[in-house]
Amino acid sequence: MQLEVFQNCKLFDPYTDEIHQNVRFSVLHSDTNRYEDGRIIDLFVDNEEEKYSGTVTHTHDLNGRLIIPAFIDSHMHCESTLLLPSRTTILARHGTAVCIADPHEVTNVLGKDGFDLFLEDSENAIVDFRFTIPSCVPATPFETCGGCVDSQVVKEIFEKDEENSRKEQQNCRFFGNTKRVAGLGEVMNVVGTLDSNFDHLQNILKETRAAKGHIDGHAPAVSVSDLNRYIGAGVMTDHECTTAAELGDRLRRGMHVLIREGTAGKNGPALCDALKHFPRQATNRCAFCTDDRRIDDIVEEGHLDNAVRVGIKHGLDPRDAVRMATLNPAEFFNLQMDYGAISPGRIASFCVLKNELSDLEIETVYIKGREVEDPTPKPLTSHKLNVMNVSIEDVKKQLESAKFEGPAIGVIPNQIVTTSQEPNQNSLKMIVVDRYSGKSETGHCLINGIELHQNAAIASTVAHDSHNIVCVGNTNDAIIRAIQAMVKSGGGYAVVHNEKVTVLPLPIAGLMTDQKVEVLLKELKDFRENLLDAGATDKYDVMMTLSFMCLPVIPKLKLTNKGLFDAETFQFVHSQ
Repeated sequence: MQLEVFQNCKLFDPYTDEIHQNVRFSVLHSDTNRYEDGRIIDLFVDNEEEKYSGTVTHTHDLNGRLIIPAFIDSHMHCESTLLLPSRTTILARHGTAVCIADPHEVTNVLGKDGFDLFLEDSENAIVDFRFTIPSCVPATPFETCGGCVDSQVVKEIFEKDEENSRKEQQNCRFFGNTKRVAGLGEVMNVVGTLDSNFDHLQNILKETRAAKGHIDGHAPAVSVSDLNRYIGAGVMTDHECTTAAELGDRLRRGMHVLIREGTAGKNGPALCDALKHFPRQATNRCAFCTDDRRIDDIVEEGHLDNAVRVGIKHGLDPRDAVRMATLNPAEFFNLQMDYGAISPGRIASFCVLKNELSDLEIETVYIKGREVEDPTPKPLTSHKLNVMNVSIEDVKKQLESAKFEGPAIGVIPNQIVTTSQEPNQNSLKMIVVDRYSGKSETGHCLINGIELHQNAAIASTVAHDSHNIVCVGNTNDAIIRAIQAMVKSGGGYAVVHNEKVTVLPLPIAGLMTDQKVEVLLKELKDFRENLLDAGATDKYDVMMTLSFMCLPVIPKLKLTNKGLFDAETFQFVHSQ
């Protein structure tokens, strides 16, 4: 057996809370078996006598640095980075080795093809992606989307993953988790979970239980009585916990709480402050996640490393904060024989720190015992990559005949909830165009709170959760040109001001690019400069705000291709 040895380092042990000195460990590299490649064979700490299990071919001196296990993001949507999984090496550079990813955005657009696309593409990723099957596609019956995931699709995905896992396990001497599918993605339909007559979701839950899959939750502001039944249905984790009271409700009922530190959702400060008032062992029921985090935030602030630093800043013991990003999520998702610690049989994915645990400054990251490098991209050829079935002429006709009357959607800066307002002289036109069925059905309304210069419009195909084309503008001409730009580019972002049209293309499902991070960052910078030139504010993220103006499960008013919808009464204010 050919081994590489890492030596002369200190090690944080999440099992015992110890910092071991004089650490030495060996790593097996295999070109023929990916599940054996990068596994730790031997570990010696302190004054233990070393005796390696094979021939040492190379030795790495870590110069006395402290090392910790690499991180696990316990709930995220890769689509929010605007990158394909294979392009997310930036996450690994910030210490993340594993992502539990819910691809419900791409699946809403492409159906099961979108899920399969991520499975295929992530094979070429440095980060180990384990996927949950989207539970709510379509999210609601009040809009048109491109996919549908029912119990039969769920069953097929689990069965195929089980078959593939068994084949991989036959050739692996280690007792690891070879499954790529971790369970069921966030169950947003709390009502359907509690209602035994809601056959669609109940059958999906049934198939997940049969496959012994993890069931991930999404339960904001639910009552204790509903939470009891929700957990009783098998839901194990929740990332929509935002207050100390909600934290206590979930922990006392055995739920694992995933503390979100994303771009819009930043629950780390409040929940980590609250954890200080619980017995220390309560941290064993918590993990960190990003949910939705923009690529520029990742580059500037970090990924899971940022979440851990936030936890430490808000009073967590550094040992607990690191454990919440390593061993805890590994145990929650049955990955403890692969990740979560530097231990024999586990994968040698770890971070070398510059200083002490409390600083959490990463110097170098190793994934499978190798320093992080960008993989060679592979072409995507076997799956449908987009849907853009729109007639501009049909959209023009509907726009010209539309009556833009109140009420208007009232935007609240830095929030995804809205209010119902009266129209005013600054109200803009808003439309949502079905890009899937070929009917180009267009919903319309007025919106307050988004600012643009005269003869300007913005458009996006990032429009949760169905990702139709959403456009806001003050003239029909600007609106049509923005939509034309979306159709021509295959989706993304567009801003129109007078004769100038600027597009940030996201041709994969209208949500992502296969460009390198550096290229995407430059395109984002250029787009935002043109967005400001068109009169948009820089006080909040206008495009991210726009992307949530179509989500009919979040109050108050939202627009879909079928009309203006009141999420509190669950009825259309006016429909097509």
